[in-house]
Amino acid sequence: EETLRAIVAGTASVTGADFFPALVENLARCLDVPYVAVTEANSDRNLQGCNLAFWRRNHLVQNCAYNLENTPCYQVLKTGQICCYSQDLKRIFTDHPLFRDLDAQSYLGIPLLNRDRKVIGILSILDIKPLFQDDYTHAIVNVFATRAATELERKWAEEEKRQAYEALEFRVEERTAELTQANVALETEVQDRIATEATMKLMADRERAINQV
Repeated sequence: EETLRAIVAGTASVTGADFFPALVENLARCLDVPYVAVTEANSDRNLQGCNLAFWRRNHLVQNCAYNLENTPCYQVLKTGQICCYSQDLKRIFTDHPLFRDLDAQSYLGIPLLNRDRKVIGILSILDIKPLFQDDYTHAIVNVFATRAATELERKWAEEEKRQAYEALEFRVEERTAELTQANVALETEVQDRIATEATMKLMADRERAINQV
């Protein structure tokens, strides 16, 4: 209960993209693990993922895209189920340099599911020692995996709204430019017509003067 209360307190005031850094930091501190990551699954290329936040020992590291193939994350992505390796992670996934670099021995991956139960991301917990698991730990990570999925969908909605606003703003600017151009053309036409009418009036005045003579 204290762990859950601490994580809630650390993440309650943030939403959208700001939620993920707060989540990984508070999960890592409260569960006493060195690595926690939230990864967004790329819908266009199933083997690609992009970190939304990655807590490494005592700080956040820069987000990056990486290949999920030959990682336990790929199993989470494909099955939509929790994946756990309590130990021997480096030995099992010898082809992936990430685990050697992190000296990670254990892994717990929880899928982030949307309303259609499709995997849209992964919450990953890695440790340098065998990972202790119990019902409380699973309950906590499941609760925050659900929250992370909600915030990821919120992030996408905000990005779509921003893109729609930018597209609308572009169309407005484009239409304004068209109207400005049309106004300039109309003003030029009006000035040409005024000049033509003045010339015709002058010619008519001269013709009347000649007729009078």
